[in-house]
Amino acid sequence: MNKFNKIAAFSLIALAMNGSAHAEGWYAGLDLTTSKMDLDGDLQRVYDAKVIDDQLDGGSLIVGYSFNPWLAVEGGLHAQQMDQLTWVTSQIATGFADTTIETRSISLAAKLSQPLAWGFSAYAKPGIAYTRTEVDVVGNVTILGLSGQVSESATKSKVHPNLEVGLDYAFNDHFSAGIGYERQFNALSLGDEHYSLDTFKLGLRYHF
Repeated sequence: MNKFNKIAAFSLIALAMNGSAHAEGWYAGLDLTTSKMDLDGDLQRVYDAKVIDDQLDGGSLIVGYSFNPWLAVEGGLHAQQMDQLTWVTSQIATGFADTTIETRSISLAAKLSQPLAWGFSAYAKPGIAYTRTEVDVVGNVTILGLSGQVSESATKSKVHPNLEVGLDYAFNDHFSAGIGYERQFNALSLGDEHYSLDTFKLGLRYHF
């Protein structure tokens, strides 16, 4: 193989290893998300009593701009919810508690990507978010023939950092999909405490 053929072969291999990467421009997409609460203390005991679940499910709307294949800025609107219905039946007490936890977030992040082979790219996405947590508890309990109702609501908010890592795949110049894991630090506000969330994502993007 002469020098020209070696250079040509090396160039083709390099192009294949670089894979597809979207160029400069706007993109938008949707994520399906599921988050697990990092519980401890009193909230862990509430979970053990099955008054709450430790998982929130929801989705995100993402809008971003790519400056080049390695750097983009993303903004997002996010919503997740948990609903847990618990029944109590014993010799001295009967009743139920219906607990709902909802989060609504606005986020801004820098997406740092590294193109890999065959259309794949790995990314890290540090960011910041504002999360609003709303808790509603509705219940009824009867103890030794005496009945009472519970209806409480609380709303708190928190500004917090996020860090996401993941893998994207470009189908063509317009469509890509990805999977990711995000740690939302102290994002969930319950009572006087803040709890982190471990969030797993499956997303689809359209590049304009």
